[in-house]
Amino acid sequence: MMKLIPLAVVALSGLFGDANAQPDENCANVKNPGFEDHAFDNPVDQYEYVKPVTGWTIAGGGYVQIRQGSSAWGGSFSGFGNYYLGLQTKNAVMQQRLTVEKNTNYNISFWVAERSNDNAAFEEKVQVSVNGKSILTYSSNEKFTLASVAYDSGDSESAMLKIQNAGDGGDQTIFIDQIRVCKIPPVTETTVTETSTTTVMYTTHTINQQVAKANQDIVGLENELVKQNNDLKRQLATLETRLSQLETTVADVPTAIDTATSKVGARVNALAAAVTAAVRGLPRPSAPKPPGQSSCNGDQCVPTLEATSNDLSLKALGGNVLIATDTCGEIDLCGIARALDSLKNLNA
Repeated sequence: MMKLIPLAVVALSGLFGDANAQPDENCANVKNPGFEDHAFDNPVDQYEYVKPVTGWTIAGGGYVQIRQGSSAWGGSFSGFGNYYLGLQTKNAVMQQRLTVEKNTNYNISFWVAERSNDNAAFEEKVQVSVNGKSILTYSSNEKFTLASVAYDSGDSESAMLKIQNAGDGGDQTIFIDQIRVCKIPPVTETTVTETSTTTVMYTTHTINQQVAKANQDIVGLENELVKQNNDLKRQLATLETRLSQLETTVADVPTAIDTATSKVGARVNALAAAVTAAVRGLPRPSAPKPPGQSSCNGDQCVPTLEATSNDLSLKALGGNVLIATDTCGEIDLCGIARALDSLKNLNA
């Protein structure tokens, strides 16, 4: 009969090492514990859906072999080997029958994480069962953490180990790596005696917990360094793009100035031509006489209007030539002539 035992005395023996290293004599022979037995069809792929999974019997949802750090699956690293396995949907199950010794305490341990770029509204959980009895439900997070549980094999020499996605539903992928089932060695105690009568007890379990936490911290630091490096690359790429755009803009400034100057000159010339056309045919005014002087003598002071075959002559010697309309009011033709002369001199 299987019996649960307190985790406080579990020693995590044989936890660390290669992802698919053969177990030692104190561990059950778990086949493909780190999911390294399948090589990708394309070596550069970040992930590949697999069915079957070597060494395991599977049922339900999707099964994904994921390369360490795959951006498509959130960029997670377990710290073991090249790959880990993703149980993609609720009730995705993987199980394997193990040979164990009777009446022996075993520790089941594995590293687990959840996909960081999925629906955060659901809680990702993994459930562990042995011989049909659930012995652990573990809530994961975005970084790989160590999950472990102990059990007593009782009078059985066989253990059906089952691991399944027990999330709330939908695409709530659970990542699994480095599965170990090892005997729990006797607790080793070291006593440190201080000058006082206080005795401090250290157990192998406590030391292994510290080692596991240190390993987890290292994995977290590696993930953070990768993230910061990627952020820096994106920022540098953005800066290079903006510098290129600025260089292009600066290079275009002289051309823009030339174009604007040309347009202004063209508009001035067009305005001059329009004014000239409006008054075309009018006689060029003579130079103004000094104040008090006039070429007007006798009958010549009377304004005259004469027409020949091609010309129209309007004379008002000693006076001004004005045009008055309701719309424009009174217009001095001499003033217009002087303005035209000024424009012509500017364009000369």
